Amino acid sequence: MYMLKNSDIAIVLGIIVALVDANSTDMSSCENSISCETCCIYSSCYWCTSLHSCHSYSFNNFDTYFQYCDWADAKWKQCFVNVRGLIITTTIFVALLLMAIISFFLWYEIRRQRVKKEALKKKVAEEEERSIIRQHELDVKHEERKKLTDEIRNKYGLNSRMKYFQED
Repeated sequence: MYMLKNSDIAIVLGIIVALVDANSTDMSSCENSISCETCCIYSSCYWCTSLHSCHSYSFNNFDTYFQYCDWADAKWKQCFVNVRGLIITTTIFVALLLMAIISFFLWYEIRRQRVKKEALKKKVAEEEERSIIRQHELDVKHEERKKLTDEIRNKYGLNSRMKYFQED
């Protein structure tokens, strides 16, 4: 079994600390940035174009995200679109995506119902065809029995007897 040495534990802890530090930014890194490009590198910093300064924002309160700058002047994670434009663009994209998904499911449901209806019509038509064939077979058998019965009556002279009954 492999035993962890103190040096191994130190290396693992060092990697964990480095990963945590890479994702976090301190206030000084935001305040020291002098351009939009250097400011927007950090995920917790935003660039205010009206003040030409970099600020950090809190994730806790939505109203104070960009407390030093107007939404139209704030640029976050990129410098070519302000936050207001980013929110509007994202909202439109999400709305279009939802409309596309809803449209697809509606089309799919209509298509499924149409296929079901066509299958039902086909099944009913096949059943009617079988019913017509069955009725025709029954009619043919009935005619054959009637013909056979008439032949037997003629053979034994029962038709003349029927005439006696009809004259009364």
